[in-house]
Amino acid sequence: MKKVLKDKLNILIIFISIFLILLCFNRSLWGDEAWTAIIMKYDFKEMIREIGQDVHPPLYFVLLKLIVTLFGQHIEIMKIMSVIPTIILMAIGKKYIKHIFKSDFIAGVFICLVGLMPSCMHMSVELRMYSWSILFVTWSAFLGCEIYLHGQRKDKLLFALSGILAAYTHNFNIISEIFVYMILFIALLVKDKKYIKDILIISLITILGYLPWLFISFKQVMNVNNDFWLWSVNFTDIAQMLIYPFNSLCHNEIPNLFVLIFIGLPLLMTSLLFIVVLKTTINNHFKNQKANFVLLCYIPMYGLMMFGVVYGLLIRPIFVARYLHSTIGIFFLGLAVGISLIKKNSLKNVAIIILICNMIYGCFFNIQREYFNGTEDTLAFFEKAKKEYSTRTIVTDIFLLSTTVMPYYETQYTTYSNTVYSLEQSNQPIFYIADQKNDQSFLENMNAKKLYSGNIDNEYFFDIYLINNVEFSQKTIE
Repeated sequence: MKKVLKDKLNILIIFISIFLILLCFNRSLWGDEAWTAIIMKYDFKEMIREIGQDVHPPLYFVLLKLIVTLFGQHIEIMKIMSVIPTIILMAIGKKYIKHIFKSDFIAGVFICLVGLMPSCMHMSVELRMYSWSILFVTWSAFLGCEIYLHGQRKDKLLFALSGILAAYTHNFNIISEIFVYMILFIALLVKDKKYIKDILIISLITILGYLPWLFISFKQVMNVNNDFWLWSVNFTDIAQMLIYPFNSLCHNEIPNLFVLIFIGLPLLMTSLLFIVVLKTTINNHFKNQKANFVLLCYIPMYGLMMFGVVYGLLIRPIFVARYLHSTIGIFFLGLAVGISLIKKNSLKNVAIIILICNMIYGCFFNIQREYFNGTEDTLAFFEKAKKEYSTRTIVTDIFLLSTTVMPYYETQYTTYSNTVYSLEQSNQPIFYIADQKNDQSFLENMNAKKLYSGNIDNEYFFDIYLINNVEFSQKTIE
């Protein structure tokens, strides 16, 4: 233990790990997280069947099911499950960077970026698969470096394994891995044509490893092409993708000017760094391997972004900013190496200060999101309402509240979407949860009494009304 604590990077990893774990002790979930928690209540076969009908591969859910089976279905435990891959990523990042670049500075910057940058911090405590995605895809990049430099058989097999694990974690990880594989394969062929055999073997192992889920994945893609909740690709979507690595806002929220400064400065800094490194690389005729590496690290994230946008424009929008998460570990690795190349200490310090400010912003917003989010107040309202009102029926115009969030939290209530059930005059009282962004004027004619204004997870902001004289008649679903 004393030997571990003598290494400052180990202390940094421990400190960040404790901080992330402390963010997990709350019950706040948004829609997709609630869906994940709900399917953990299913038996294993039913869970796999449900996942196959959704849009994601099964690996994360299988791992989470094992944890739930061992420790029980506690939200805190399930959230800590998402911290584990971040801790592993920081640890292996330190190991590989010190081996490849021989630099404590690069390792320290990388550890801070993948542990404390707003998007990484957010996904490290979210009850979803994204922290596992960044682990597997970044691990592939590290192994690719090892294969290029040393060509050991162990690294080649682990490279194929990391690609398979990434593909079984999220469908868009396949595209991320394609970019990683392409970069490695091209680099190996440029280095020596003899690597063609290794390329074919790695490719074959990866394809065979993913084959059992390939046809289900293809079916999932076809399903989302026919029916998905996204309807267009617009400038706001693209802007959210560009700021994603430095952003910690709620889903689909537009930053105000103050927040935009904390997000925009690191985005500007990384863009300028790319331009400077590109110019330096061209002037040196691509002989500076570190500079070349920095440029290559930008490719997976921006390549995946371009794929998502073009696919959305040509076929159907199915891509959102958080799907970039698998690639930002590689992006941050390139950023850490790029900062190390800055010769002027004053400029290097400016870059570090900008990133520290972004981390502080991320800490503030993630603490607020996890512990000052209105969820507990809303749950307390419904606990009190059970004693004061006889109704156990909820209707809402917020879709994910009706399908996942309220069904998970409030098992004694039956929650309906207002798109499926219509309101008619009756003596049956109900609670109506109205999105604060929507027009609520129709409630004035329905003898509605406003009881509460609040939110869940700083994601869904609403007003809750008691309507005393309504009933539900289910619409015919075509």
